[in-house]
Amino acid sequence: MIATKKQSLVLAPDLPEAIVTRDSSHFNIDGDGWWLYLSDVHIPFQDNLTIKLAVKAAKAQFVKGVILNGDIFDFEQVSRHPKPPINERYIKERFCGLQFLTYLRQQFPKIRIIFKEGNHEERLVKYLSQKAPELFDLDVLQLPNLMKFDQFGIEFVGDRRLVRLGKLSILHGHEFQPQLMSPVNPARAAFVWGKTKILCCAAKTPILCIWGINIITLKGRGRLSLRITPDHPIWSRTDERCPDGKTKEFYSPKWVEAESMVGKYWMSPCNFPESNIPSVDHTRGGLTDKNLIYEPINVSKELLGLVGRWLGDGWVSVPKHQLDSSTVTICCGCYSEVDELVAMVDRIGLKYTIRESKAGLPMVVICKSALAFWLIQHFGKHARGKTIPSWALGMPEEFREELLRGFLSADGIKPEYGSYEWECFTISKKLAIGLKLLAQSIGYRVIMYAADPPSGKGTVLGKEITLRQTWKIKGIKSFKRWSLGVRRDGYLLAKVEELREEQPEEVFNISVEEDESYIADGMVVHNCGHFHQTSEHHEPTIIGHPQAAWSVGCACDLNPYWKPFNKWNHGFALVRLYKDSTFEVRNLRILDGKVV
Repeated sequence: MIATKKQSLVLAPDLPEAIVTRDSSHFNIDGDGWWLYLSDVHIPFQDNLTIKLAVKAAKAQFVKGVILNGDIFDFEQVSRHPKPPINERYIKERFCGLQFLTYLRQQFPKIRIIFKEGNHEERLVKYLSQKAPELFDLDVLQLPNLMKFDQFGIEFVGDRRLVRLGKLSILHGHEFQPQLMSPVNPARAAFVWGKTKILCCAAKTPILCIWGINIITLKGRGRLSLRITPDHPIWSRTDERCPDGKTKEFYSPKWVEAESMVGKYWMSPCNFPESNIPSVDHTRGGLTDKNLIYEPINVSKELLGLVGRWLGDGWVSVPKHQLDSSTVTICCGCYSEVDELVAMVDRIGLKYTIRESKAGLPMVVICKSALAFWLIQHFGKHARGKTIPSWALGMPEEFREELLRGFLSADGIKPEYGSYEWECFTISKKLAIGLKLLAQSIGYRVIMYAADPPSGKGTVLGKEITLRQTWKIKGIKSFKRWSLGVRRDGYLLAKVEELREEQPEEVFNISVEEDESYIADGMVVHNCGHFHQTSEHHEPTIIGHPQAAWSVGCACDLNPYWKPFNKWNHGFALVRLYKDSTFEVRNLRILDGKVV
C-alpha cells in the first residue's frame, strides 16, 4: 500500500448546508365535497369500461376533484424488463397517455385533477438515470412536462409524498416497507403497516408468510428439482414434435401453474443484462484515516480469478478491534500450487505472506483490508454463506470465465466417469445456484443436485467440523447432451418429467418491483398474486376511536404477457370530505360490467 499525506484544509466552524434531494412535506387537500379516486390504469393496457363507469359515478356525485393515485401510465417500453416484439414503441404509449388526459379533462373541465406518481411512472426516471444520465436534467423529459400537465391543469405530486385528504392518508402500494403482511386482506396489510386511516391502491405485499400450504416437488431433466406451491406460475415453453420424436419447434413462452408443468419445459436464464462491477471501497471496515490516500485496486480479470479461488478454498479474518488489519487467506492443496497463486497476486499488486496450516498445507495470506470487506459485502463469508452476486452474471464474458476458472482450480475436478468436463461441490446452496447460472452464461449445460445427506462429524485442516448438506454441480459444453436441455432465446430449457406431492408446510410469497418475476433455484418463476383487490379493514384503537384502511381495485386490463393470473378486480372509490376533515369512503368494485 502506498500512502501519502494530503494537504490540510481550513474549514469554517459552522455546520455545512444540508442537501435536500426530495420534498417530504404532505400534500394536503381540504374542503367539502366528493372526490373520485382512480389508480392503476396502466395506459395503454387500461380497461375502458372501468374508466367510463368511474366517470359516470363521479359525475352523478358532482365531484370536486379527481385523485389519480399512481400507475396511470404503464411505461412498459422504458422498464428494465424484456418487451414483447409486438408491442408499440414508447411514443405510442405517450400518445395514449395524452389521449387519456384529454378525455378526463373534457369530462371534468373545471375541477381539480391531482396526479400522484407511482412506481410505473418512476420507470422513466430510472431509465434516464441508468441509460441516459446526460439527459436526466432536461426539463422536457420530466414527467409533468412530457405529459403536458400544465396544459391540462393537473397538479403533480412526486417524491413519494403523502397525500392527505382531510384526515385520510392516500398511498400507492410501492410506498409500503418490506415486512410480513396478511395475504388474505390487502386492506388489513395496509392497516398493519400504517396504523392509521389509509386509502391505497394495490396493496402489494413484499413478503407473504402463509402456513399449512400444500407443497409439490417438480423434477426435470438434468436432475433439476424445485419445491413449490401448486399454483405458483413458472415461465415455460411447450414443443411440437415430428413423427420421429425429435423436437421441431418451441412455442412462445408463457406462465404455467406448477401443478400443470409435467411435460413442459421450464426455463433457466443464460443471458443477463450488462452490469457495473462495484469498486473496492477503501472507506469500509474501519479505514477511517482520511489523511491517507490508498493505492486503488483495479478490478481486473486476475482479481476475479483470485476471487474464484477464494470462493473455493479461502476465508476472511477480521480482528475485532483492528479492522484495518483484516486479511484474505487462500489455502493450497500442495506447494506446487503456491507459485501459480503467488504469481497471480503479484500481477494484481497485492502484498502477501505464505504460511502453513496446522495440517501442513501452504496458505497465501493477503494483507488488504479493503479487499477483505469487499469480498464479505459482495461474495459473503463462511463456507455456507458464500454466494455469486447478481452483478457478476452481467460482467464481460472473459471476467465470468476467469471467475469460474478460479473456483474450479480450487474446488473442481474432472469426473472419473461420464462425459462431463468438470464437477465441483459446495455446502452453500446460494453459491451452487450462482455457479450454475454463471456457467450457463458462458455456454455450459449444467446440472445441480443435492448429494447424499451427510451425518456426524468430519475433520478439515485438523479441525473437527459438523458435516452439512453438499451440493454438486457438473458442466459440459457439448450440444449432443439433449437430456441436459436445449438453448433457446437466451434460456436453457429442460423438460419437467415428474411431480411429487409433499406434506404441507410454511411457505413465503415475495413481491418483486414492476413485474413480480424472479429466479428461484435457477428457474424463472412468478409470485402468486398481485393484490389489486377491493377490500377494507376496521379496527378500534385502544381508547375506542375507529381506524380503517381500504384497498381499491384497478382500472387496467394488464398485459397478459406479464400478468396471466388475474387475482385482482377492477374498481375505484368515491370519497366524501367534510368541512371538519372527516370523510366517508365508498370503495366500489366492478362485477360483470356493473358497479357493486
